[in-house]
Amino acid sequence: KQRRWEVNKITQYLNQHLVGSVYDKTSILDAYSTDRSIIRIKPRFVAIPENTNDVRKLLRFSNQLNKRNYNFPVAVRGSGLDKTGADLTTGMVISTEKLTKIQEIDPKEKLVRVQAGVTLEQLNSALALYNLTIPVDSNPKETIGGLIAGCSVDDYAGKYGGIYNFIDRAEFILPSGDCVQTEKMGKHTLKR
Repeated sequence: KQRRWEVNKITQYLNQHLVGSVYDKTSILDAYSTDRSIIRIKPRFVAIPENTNDVRKLLRFSNQLNKRNYNFPVAVRGSGLDKTGADLTTGMVISTEKLTKIQEIDPKEKLVRVQAGVTLEQLNSALALYNLTIPVDSNPKETIGGLIAGCSVDDYAGKYGGIYNFIDRAEFILPSGDCVQTEKMGKHTLKR
């Protein structure tokens, strides 16, 4: 009973500080206990953030608990199509299912800006309006965040390279909650 009370208290606290939601209901936890692997791991919480600030708050909270020796692992989940169990955890699953905005398409520069939960199918459908595509041979339901995290090599990789060849910049959130943006570096950028 003590542990259940702690779980409820954490869920209530997080829900007071997020735009999105955090769940601890058994039926929801069960739904996020599996992916395409044979592994089954039941999380204590499922978080469905609505924006980047929610993700920052969730990671900052997790990091603070870990610093106090309270084991609170986090796994990020896209479409749940991973076959390695990487999107499963005993702690908190952060689902990107509501982070699905295609924020910008610049057909002239051939650049797009998307959130991690956008699927390959959604992105290529939007790009098709401009006669553009991301030539990645993967499940169309795979999220862009999942493709980048898995850095999969597909049948088109020999001709076009993997998904990483189509990334100009990536924004990610550190366990501290700090947001970092990367960009490609040329060979002359690095110093010996």
